[in-house]
Amino acid sequence: DKLILYAILILCVQIIIRIIYSWYCHRHFEESKARISFDKQLFKEIISFAGWNLWGNLAAALFTQGVNIVLNIFFGPVVNAARGIAVTVQSAVQQFAVNFQTALNPQITKTYASGELDAMHTLICRSSKFTFMLLFCLSLPIMVETRFILNLWLGQVPDYTVSFIRLILCICIIDAMANPFMTAAAATGKVKKYQLTVGSILLLIVPFSYLALRLGGVPESVFIVHLAIIIIAFTIRIVIIRSMINISILYYLTKVIIPIMFIGVISISITIPIHTILPQTASASLFSIIITMLIVMILSYYIGLTKTEKHFVLAKVSSFLSRNKQ
Repeated sequence: DKLILYAILILCVQIIIRIIYSWYCHRHFEESKARISFDKQLFKEIISFAGWNLWGNLAAALFTQGVNIVLNIFFGPVVNAARGIAVTVQSAVQQFAVNFQTALNPQITKTYASGELDAMHTLICRSSKFTFMLLFCLSLPIMVETRFILNLWLGQVPDYTVSFIRLILCICIIDAMANPFMTAAAATGKVKKYQLTVGSILLLIVPFSYLALRLGGVPESVFIVHLAIIIIAFTIRIVIIRSMINISILYYLTKVIIPIMFIGVISISITIPIHTILPQTASASLFSIIITMLIVMILSYYIGLTKTEKHFVLAKVSSFLSRNKQ
């Protein structure tokens, strides 16, 4: 059975990765050496931290599978197949944010541990803003030319796949922008309120999705409900984090939300008319994808970046070009 073999191979990959992690840490980090010890207070803190994080992850898994079940009840496997394709696209785009945030997350934790809250606030804002710009640069061309990309990839595109992908990419961007809040909460070690509140809100996606479909909603209703609740959860995350690390909501709005709103609105206002007037050909679609990415990159540079960030980007680009010339 190829499906069973696939599952076994995935398990083997994870086991190998786990072994490599253990070997590397054991070799390079003295504190990772194993020893028999029991510190009741430390054990209690670790269990509490891990337990509430488990609740958050469990809530994410439950609403994800719950949505699949709800769609299957009302529309059957065809619509679920379209959702599966959309989730595959989401995972590919989201991986870019994960790779980028992996570099910033330790710095957020370090600045909190050092008591440098102002530096921590700056890192959180930069992580959210840069995540938006990176994902928006990748997602907007996909959203504009979804049908063309799917025809190249699949040939025969299931119904609702185009609208599902466009909605799920919006969800992906907002959700990824909130990841620095979780990193900040984890840095404090007090994740109970954060995980309990956010996890409980995300679980509302399933009953509200069921209600929307029960009232006669189209399949896209599930994703619209998801998007609305993700936006609510994002707002509540900011409120919770404000009291934990003393970050100003106005500061976050000024440094992150307002610049990205300008980038988003202007980019869409320019790219949609271009897409509309271009002929429905492969070359025109490729041109649309390239020009959309360039527009987002230019607007991100001139609107999204501060003067210091622009100097940093230019220095990195200059260094990269000089290395390649050699």
